[in-house]
Amino acid sequence: MILAVLGELPSIILALFLIDRQGFGRKNSLIYIFILIASPNIIIYYSRNDHLGLILFFLRFFMKNGFSMLIPFTSELYPTLYRTLGYGCATGFGRVGAFISSFIIFPLFYIESYLPFIAFGTLCYIAAIAMFTMPFDTSNR
Repeated sequence: MILAVLGELPSIILALFLIDRQGFGRKNSLIYIFILIASPNIIIYYSRNDHLGLILFFLRFFMKNGFSMLIPFTSELYPTLYRTLGYGCATGFGRVGAFISSFIIFPLFYIESYLPFIAFGTLCYIAAIAMFTMPFDTSNR
């Protein structure tokens, strides 16, 4: 677990490098990060205990990176007047989603202990597709 948590440290540096890079932008960064979050989840499901610590390192690295990029992207979708209210509501709905996910993940865990990784991987692929359909990027706005 220590190895997995250490994956969060260098992720901020990568997020700072990619998020406002000219020509790449926040939207493209999030598309690639969601795909990179989904991939270790699928790999964990198929590899089981083989190199689990190393795969969790990369999973935590990409997850922290994704959250670091998602916050500026979503908060800049709102006009300045409503930014605090909009960000607070989005965070609140995110917490409700986290609460509901426990009612989905635990039954999956009891069916098979590695099945939640497939669920999270699938949701990350869906999130990448959703980001791809976004009509604009918030970089330099």
